[in-house]
Amino acid sequence: MLANFWNESTVNSPNEGLIPNLEGCKMGLLRWSRKEFAEEIKWKQGVKAVWLVEGDQNTALFHAKASQLRRTNQINRIRDENGQWCDDKLSVQWVIQRYFHNIFTSMNPSNDELDQAINVVPVRVSNEIHYELLKEFITNEIWHYTQNGSFSVKSAYYMACGLLAHKLKNGHTQSCSRPRDWMGIWNSRVPNKVKVFLWRACNEATPTMANLLQHKCSIEVGCLTCGATMEHSKHVFLDCSFAWQAWALTDLQWSVISLWQGGMEDLIRNVRLKLENEDFNFSLIMSWMLWNRRNKQVMENHMQTPLQIVLSAHSFIEDFHNSVIPSKHQGQCPDQLWSTPAEEFVKIKFDATLSSDPTAAGVGAIARDQRERCIAWRTAYFSRLSDPARGEALAARLAVDLCLQWKWGKCIIEGDCIEVIRKLVTSPPSVQSSRILVALHLV
Repeated sequence: MLANFWNESTVNSPNEGLIPNLEGCKMGLLRWSRKEFAEEIKWKQGVKAVWLVEGDQNTALFHAKASQLRRTNQINRIRDENGQWCDDKLSVQWVIQRYFHNIFTSMNPSNDELDQAINVVPVRVSNEIHYELLKEFITNEIWHYTQNGSFSVKSAYYMACGLLAHKLKNGHTQSCSRPRDWMGIWNSRVPNKVKVFLWRACNEATPTMANLLQHKCSIEVGCLTCGATMEHSKHVFLDCSFAWQAWALTDLQWSVISLWQGGMEDLIRNVRLKLENEDFNFSLIMSWMLWNRRNKQVMENHMQTPLQIVLSAHSFIEDFHNSVIPSKHQGQCPDQLWSTPAEEFVKIKFDATLSSDPTAAGVGAIARDQRERCIAWRTAYFSRLSDPARGEALAARLAVDLCLQWKWGKCIIEGDCIEVIRKLVTSPPSVQSSRILVALHLV
């Protein structure tokens, strides 16, 4: 049979006829298998005898089982909605089609039938409740936890805290947990990113190896620094040999070790109660620095020494304190709340801030409309400034540039530097020549 398939090719050359001969054998075997095994495959699919794997399949049992299944999977007759039997093929099809059509269509019931069906349903809303629901309402009735009746996450949080405190006061300690004291974090004098990190650490939401393993992540759970078998929060901040050496370079080593009696939340609470404010803030910065060091090693393979961590923590907290202390230069007034401008006016507020370098400043101006929406802004950075008032003057120039750029007809320019405002009042800028009404305010 293979020889016949091989010789079907008309190419006589041995080299050129190899592929055509192989293709001929392939197609010939495919036609032969379909012809020889088609009947057997047909019976296999019909019998569904999964237990019959080997043996002579062309038997009486094999054919009898397939024939029985074919007879079983037929509908010879069916009863219609009137209880009559229908045995011909067209009647059976009509009964099935009419049944599914009727269950998804309406019978056009009358009003009496609808009232009869509705009266069976028990009344849940009485006339008094219905009257109360239709009454006019005020905003405070919707959400009375705020003065204007508007929902906010803050008000919902305080409401939940009030409910929790009420349950604890009444002795329902089994159904609710004790309130957690977050004031030690939120009231600390550290940057917001450090506060958020510490809040996540207290909730075991930092991606330590132990937490990642708990969330079914396929990773190596050991510490990359000291080789410990499990890296958890306490190991990163205290138990690791690197963290131990870093804390040893400070005056807080034994205080932190003695006060860590539970998790990160307990440590922050105990440190806040036992240490001074400066030491407490520094311990928070140190914890954040240790976590950053760990991330750089894991993600970037960047190594640091314990001394570098301690020096970076001191430098970081010093820069932060210098940035949050208000400027004391001459002519500076305390900040006030932003007030809504008059109708058809655009209010532009300018300001300048000093960096760690006393000769450099960042300046900016922001414009808002009557709805307090920010509609435009500009920022810039200047170096080699002779005095802070010059930075305020550059910020005022940005405000004037905004006014000219957007061609606002009426503008209010606000600033907190007396020298700049007085100079602008006594020597009005060139915007007056552009027919733009400008009012200068000192805030």
